[in-house]
Amino acid sequence: MAGIAAGWKTFFFEVTIVVVGVIIALLANHFVTQLNRRAEMLEMMRGVESEYGLEVEFETAPYNVARWISGDQDKLDAFMDKNKSQSGTDLDGDPVYLGKDAWDANYTMDKNPDLKFTTTKKRLA
Repeated sequence: MAGIAAGWKTFFFEVTIVVVGVIIALLANHFVTQLNRRAEMLEMMRGVESEYGLEVEFETAPYNVARWISGDQDKLDAFMDKNKSQSGTDLDGDPVYLGKDAWDANYTMDKNPDLKFTTTKKRLA
């Protein structure tokens, strides 16, 4: 029985090592992706600055959550007007609410029960 228990301990230890290795690989991939995006943004900034002679600055937006909004047009217009700094339209012209975090988005959704907020946008093919 002791041999079986030792075998299971070894198995779980090896699985744990594999899982930790996968997590480290995912984090490293994410870090490299972020570095590549920053490098691309810097290259684009240099191109705009040199080609058009404009000074370019990028600032981090405080928004981390997006919710597409639908509902009665009058209520939707009133919401968009009241929340101008945290709302806008997407590339298709559909209204979107931008929240700082999930708590902010949920609070806004609770305060506006007449509107429908969705985390994804239904697209027609």
